[in-house]
Amino acid sequence: MLVFVHHVRPGRHKEYEALMTEIWGTALNKVARSGNQLWAWTLAARRDLVPLTSPSKDSTTTYVYLIDPAPPQFFSDTGTFPQSLLIEAGYSREQADSLDRRLDATVSAWHFYPRVQRPFGGAQP
Repeated sequence: MLVFVHHVRPGRHKEYEALMTEIWGTALNKVARSGNQLWAWTLAARRDLVPLTSPSKDSTTTYVYLIDPAPPQFFSDTGTFPQSLLIEAGYSREQADSLDRRLDATVSAWHFYPRVQRPFGGAQP
């Protein structure tokens, strides 16, 4: 599972949600359906984007974006994620960079937890 935690700036949550679902979500599906093996896992992966909390003291809203299972080749040499995904979906480098800057403008802080694979409670499978 991949876990992304984004702290979204006050008043920017609708823009953030649109970018995450309409741009990156659509790009994932498009690239996966094209037969690209790096992203093929997304056809079967479960993805969810949920606001984790109501606005905090600094008025940011925390979102968790989960992708399960984690893609087998997520850390590859195909370029900078997420721009590489957008380029593979048909966006130009300039468009991908612009969309990435738009996403960055909505997020005040982020955390990424790669390949979370341990069972709850410490139990071993």
